[in-house]
Amino acid sequence: MAGLVSNVAGRFLDLFSSETENLKTELNRENEIEHNQIMREKNERLREFEISQRAIQQQMMQDLQGKRKQEIDLIESGEAKLKEENRIEINKIDANNIEKLEKLEAVMTQKIKEIDDNYGRLKKDLKTREEELLNVRQEQRNQQIADIKEIEALYEKLSQSRVDVRDKQFLEILRATKENYEDEYKLEKCINDEDNKNFQLKVQQNNYLGARRIAQMEMLLMEQVKKLKSEQKDRLKMEIIRLYSLKHTMQEAINSIIMTGFPTKKNEKIKAQKHLESVLAQIYGLSAYMIVLERKVAEIGDLDEMKRQIVTVKQGITKSGMAIATLLKNLKKGEEEHWRTSEQLFIKEMTIVFESINTIAMIDSGKRDMNKALQLNILKVEIPRQEANAQR
Repeated sequence: MAGLVSNVAGRFLDLFSSETENLKTELNRENEIEHNQIMREKNERLREFEISQRAIQQQMMQDLQGKRKQEIDLIESGEAKLKEENRIEINKIDANNIEKLEKLEAVMTQKIKEIDDNYGRLKKDLKTREEELLNVRQEQRNQQIADIKEIEALYEKLSQSRVDVRDKQFLEILRATKENYEDEYKLEKCINDEDNKNFQLKVQQNNYLGARRIAQMEMLLMEQVKKLKSEQKDRLKMEIIRLYSLKHTMQEAINSIIMTGFPTKKNEKIKAQKHLESVLAQIYGLSAYMIVLERKVAEIGDLDEMKRQIVTVKQGITKSGMAIATLLKNLKKGEEEHWRTSEQLFIKEMTIVFESINTIAMIDSGKRDMNKALQLNILKVEIPRQEANAQR
C-alpha cells in the first residue's frame, strides 16, 4: 500500500512537473510575443518621435537661419554704416592732421631756416674771430720779429760805429805821425843839409819812434777787440738772464695748466682757452728770442755746446707749440682723454726746453751754482705734475 501510494505520488509529481514545464514554456512564449509587440510599438513610436523631432529641429534650424540671416543683414548694414561713418571721420581726421602737419612743417621749416641762419652767422663770426686772432698773433709775431731786427740793426750799427771810431782814431794817429815825420825831415834837412850822417841817424830814430807808435796802436786795437768781445759776452749774459726770467714766467703758467687739468664748466673752459693762448704767445716770443740769442752766440763764435742747446730749445719750442694747438683743439671738442695725452707731450717737450735753457745758463755762469737751479727747476715741473695726477 505504501508502495502504491509512493508510485502514485511519484507519477503525480512527474505529471505536475511536466505540466509546470509546459506552462512555463507557454508563458515564456507569450511573454516573448508580448515583449516583441511592445518593442515593435516602442520602436515605431521612437521612429515617429524621431521624425517629429527632426521636423521640429529642421523648422527650428530654418527659423534660426532666417533669424541669423536677418541679424547678418542687420550687422552688414550696421557695419557698412559704421564703415561709412568711420571713413567720414577718418577723412575729417586726415584733413585736420594734414592741416596740422602743414602748419607744423611750415613752423619747422622756419625753425630750420633760423637755425641754419644762426649756424651760418655763428660759423661766419667764428671764422672772422679766428682770422682776427690769427691776424693779431701774426701782427704780434711780426712786431716781435721787427723789434728783434731793429735791435740787431742797432747793435750792428753800434758795433760798426765803434769800429769806425777806432779806424778814424788810428788813421788820425798815422796821419799825425806822418806829418810829424815830414816836419822833422824838412827841419832836419834844412838845418843839416850837409851833414848826411846826422840826418840818417835822425831818420832812424824817427823810424824807431814811428814803429813804437804803430806797436802802441796795435796794442790799442787789440785792447779794443778784447773790450768788444767782453761787451758781446756781457750782452750775451744779459740775454741769458732775460731768457731765464722768461723761462720762470712760462714755468708758472705751465704749472697752472698742470694743476688745473681738464676744465668741465663753461667759464673754466674760457679761462683755460685764454691761458693756453697766452702760453702759446709766450712760446712764440721765446722762439723769436732764441733767434736773437743764436745770432749773439754766432758773433762770439766759440760756444759750440751752447749752439747745440739752442737748436734743442728751438726744436722743443716747435713741438710744444704744436702740443698747445692740439690742447686748444681738444678743449673745443671736449676730448678729455686726448687732452691728457697732449698735456703729457707738452710737459715732456717743455721739460726738455727748460733743461736746455738751464744748460745754456750753466755754460755761461758755471756748473756749481746752476746745478742746484737745474734740480729745483726739474722739481718745479715734476711736483705739480705728480699732484695733478694724484688729484685725478
